[in-house]
Amino acid sequence: MKLFMVLFFAFNSLAFANYQYFHFDAKKAKVSDSSYRRYIIPQLKSLLKEYYHILEKVDPLQKEVLKIKAKTVEMRKAWGETKSVCIEVSPECTDGLRKIYHLSRELDRDLSNYLSERMSFPKESQKVDSTLKLHGSLDKLFNLNYKNLHAIEEYLITFETPLFPYNKIHRNLGENLHLMSLTCELAMTGKLIPEIQDEFDFVWNHFFKIVEDHLLTDRGQKHFLNRLGELNMSWNSFSMKMTKGNLKVPKEVSNIVKLMHNRWNSILKIILKRR
Repeated sequence: MKLFMVLFFAFNSLAFANYQYFHFDAKKAKVSDSSYRRYIIPQLKSLLKEYYHILEKVDPLQKEVLKIKAKTVEMRKAWGETKSVCIEVSPECTDGLRKIYHLSRELDRDLSNYLSERMSFPKESQKVDSTLKLHGSLDKLFNLNYKNLHAIEEYLITFETPLFPYNKIHRNLGENLHLMSLTCELAMTGKLIPEIQDEFDFVWNHFFKIVEDHLLTDRGQKHFLNRLGELNMSWNSFSMKMTKGNLKVPKEVSNIVKLMHNRWNSILKIILKRR
């Protein structure tokens, strides 16, 4: 076992030795609030958009699934802005719930259309299983969203009455939106071939999910800087495999990843530049 671990780390060291990426000392990470807001946040948003873009390039059929994923992100953002004011009766709580309800109705329509009209099963037998899994994930998402619609309708009807379920609103909506988010994450890479899916899942869980959650919750630069080392290693692993590895990805995807890599390094250089 020890020999295996030595060989494993030796192999990875050799692989990274031939790949140029930006080294840094996390203890020296520092950035002004102005640079963080005006430069780093927009760059992180661009990286996130580009991740979804290369997913579409790898599998164009996932475009509709990614639109559905984007709608759930809007709902999570709306709930993040609403939950703190829904501890008592207030117009702000009502307005927030109505916004989430509107988004939930749109998602219900999009899911219904996709499941009934646009989703088709491939002729290739090896893709049937992945399509069935995708269908199952979207069906689960449809049911979770229906629960949201039903719950919000109950809240809006009983809002200014003693029947308003204060103790349930945070638990029900929060849990449902969390489960919807996890379900979408499975769906958005579900039809990729296994070796490529593994890499996209890895960089999602260890880089882009952290970035998306950070942008949604606006936790500030300290939270981001505390995760900088993990983010850097995760990104470099993905970037190396997409551009220097043996994975069969479209040339256009490889080129976009190179641009993303330069964008990420530019973020690091802003953080670590000498003062």
